[in-house]
Amino acid sequence: MSVFEGDGFSFWINNPDFRLIKKEDPNNPEWCAVARPLVEWGDSLVGRLAQDPVPGKVGFAKWKLLDRYARLYHRTTDAHRPELSHNRHHCIHEALLLIWQKLEDVELAAAIPELEPPLRLSLEGGHRVIEGVAPEPEPTVEEYSGIIIGHDEDEPGTSEEDEEDG
Repeated sequence: MSVFEGDGFSFWINNPDFRLIKKEDPNNPEWCAVARPLVEWGDSLVGRLAQDPVPGKVGFAKWKLLDRYARLYHRTTDAHRPELSHNRHHCIHEALLLIWQKLEDVELAAAIPELEPPLRLSLEGGHRVIEGVAPEPEPTVEEYSGIIIGHDEDEPGTSEEDEEDG
């Protein structure tokens, strides 16, 4: 049986390589040239945040995402703005929502620091002593800051009283 048998249009309708209007994969959309840099930056942001997703960093990442979106929105043409293109091309808005959802997923997957058990510090073996190696002495306040605290010793034979009399 040939692919053309049956109703003559099934080959053209069911073959994704020959469709005039291809369905976009929602998990891997094709981004236009304006939205692609935002999506790539967002993926990088999500990857870095996933390494240490503490609440403060998540909030900062969301703020930076909104900041970058606003800059892109004002630099781009009306064709990429959903309210001005009659919602025909809303690429940067869709990219914003996609990245925001990924940030939310990272935040929800992270541990909640307030609910984690406290860290226990072991008092045993806290310091290791290496035989034969003396630690370097720490610099004095004067050496570290360059500020002399107090005053230098007077030369022998002179004092403040002598200077007042003279």
